[in-house]
Amino acid sequence: MQIKLSDTPGVAPVSRVTQALPTVRVADTVQDVDFRFNQFIKGQDYLAQVMSRADPRHFNVEVGGTLLKMDLGSQARVGQNLTLRFLDETPTPTFQLMSSLTAEAEPDIALSSAARLIDSKLQEAQKQGVPTRFEATGIVSQSPQAPQQMAQDLKQALTLTGLFYESHLKSFAEGGRPLAAILQEPQNQPNSNAGTMLLPQQLSVLENSRVNWRGEVWPGQQMNWSVEVQQQTQQSQQQAQASSASIAQTAQAQAFNQPSPLQQSMLPNPALNQPLLYQPPSVPVEQRGNQQDTATDHATAQLDYEPEVSSELTLDLPQLGRVSARLRVVNGHMSIQLQAQQIDTLQTMRARRHQLFEALEQSGQTIDALVVVRDGE
Repeated sequence: MQIKLSDTPGVAPVSRVTQALPTVRVADTVQDVDFRFNQFIKGQDYLAQVMSRADPRHFNVEVGGTLLKMDLGSQARVGQNLTLRFLDETPTPTFQLMSSLTAEAEPDIALSSAARLIDSKLQEAQKQGVPTRFEATGIVSQSPQAPQQMAQDLKQALTLTGLFYESHLKSFAEGGRPLAAILQEPQNQPNSNAGTMLLPQQLSVLENSRVNWRGEVWPGQQMNWSVEVQQQTQQSQQQAQASSASIAQTAQAQAFNQPSPLQQSMLPNPALNQPLLYQPPSVPVEQRGNQQDTATDHATAQLDYEPEVSSELTLDLPQLGRVSARLRVVNGHMSIQLQAQQIDTLQTMRARRHQLFEALEQSGQTIDALVVVRDGE
């Protein structure tokens, strides 16, 4: 209480009594620290720096403009940068040391058990000289003269390499693949070390989205084969949209039996080794009315693009020499480039490219371009 006394001596009645209120010191250190800790968010990381040493184990650390005294042990150094995660402000403000980044010392890296297993397998495979390209040990097909059977055999050979074993397991767990197919893969064969031998190739496939295969495609004939999937970037999507407009223009020109700019630029020219486009039959006059709408609808449908898939295979044939085929498929549309090393093989392929083009379209393929060039051009 506060009691106010009279200015004159003597006995006098007590004047008004008021309640005494606690006083707060200006710039109280405890209050200031509490206020600053209220600015930290639980679970959030903060950059900090060790400013000075307070004693053999404690350091003065600046965190978010606040200087705090922390026990960092004997390994900390003045000037060291830290990453601290704020855990709680009560009963004692607590931070968790997440990492230390200094120029003098590299941060300690702890590998998970899975990472250590992969590392040991890679080292073991490296000692055994395992290549990143898959080397097939069996003959792919006994039917080189039957294209459909040959295609199925190639598909089966690539599927059962074991490179996609984990993906097949996921499909099996979801009911999309039978157990019998899983049991055929190399990882499930008796006394198999496929897990070690295939790991470098599996990691290469994951990193590059590309499979490299080499093997005996039919008795006595070796083949190199690669398949690659390219995810479209924003730039490639814009290029693909421009290609769709070109396709629409081509379809409109074909409707009136006139060569489009795309066809004019790709007419056969042996001197320039340009591709040959198959010319469709003329469209009757009475059917030309809806062709422009069809072309526009086709271009609109092409805006929903699928990943581009490209494939290349190379054969060294006994009589034709080295022959390569490069295929590129985008949204069901295929472009093919054939390469021949020998001049007579090149001339034979050019003379029969009409037949190849028509045979591919009759099999259900949509061919945008077919070009035959000399190997190395």
